[in-house]
Amino acid sequence: RKLLKIIYEKQNQHSWLNSTLHGKILKGCIDDGADVQASFQWLMSANLRGEAVSSIFAIQEQMIATRVIRKRIWKENIISEKCRVCDQSIESISHIVSSCTPLADKQYKDRHDNMLRGVYYYLLQSLNFTDMKIPSYDKIYCKIYWDTPIRTSNYVKYNKPDIVVIFKQKDDILIIEGSCPWDENLQKVILEKRSKYISLSNELKLMYGKRKCRIIELVMGSTGIVDKTFKEGLRNITESKLDVDILFNECQKTAILG
Repeated sequence: RKLLKIIYEKQNQHSWLNSTLHGKILKGCIDDGADVQASFQWLMSANLRGEAVSSIFAIQEQMIATRVIRKRIWKENIISEKCRVCDQSIESISHIVSSCTPLADKQYKDRHDNMLRGVYYYLLQSLNFTDMKIPSYDKIYCKIYWDTPIRTSNYVKYNKPDIVVIFKQKDDILIIEGSCPWDENLQKVILEKRSKYISLSNELKLMYGKRKCRIIELVMGSTGIVDKTFKEGLRNITESKLDVDILFNECQKTAILG
């Protein structure tokens, strides 16, 4: 029975790869080193209606009625390809979803914060904090910060990660940084996040006398595409496989729906 299931899944994947549009998405995931199973886990876990699923696939295929699509693909008489929101860049799906400057301070930030908020609340609960409203906490055994500048002895350019957890009674610090870029920029953003907080990590180790400071990148494409580092990052936060799956499903649904 298990063998039949594997054969059936392989046949479906082969059929998907050979599809003109859907195959391009799957092939792109494979070529970019994405975790294919996790990237489409939302199909089973998010409990979305058929219309929502169709819209998400249309966004992945970049077949939404943007000015670029209407002019170049559908050959409509569109005078300008410029974005109707910013009037600067061409109006493509990738621009609307992740690169339009007027949307950055509100829509993109809300999506980013909502994706990470579940992780933050999970940490508060697991560390026995009761008040979920204050952006930073300090107890005898732990400090935890949400989107707060961290004061250091020496100047550090990037000192405001999304979440910082300083364990006072353990030789450990967590720096957690998330992002929801356009899917094709996933690997680039992961590398940027990985290097961005090295200086802060070194400063915190010196300040608190710790040998270990882990930088955890929780980077998920705006339509749910991830690589293996996302779940690896969650496993650095909790050892519970069930909790990893719950947190991942929550993050993925929020990243997709905003």
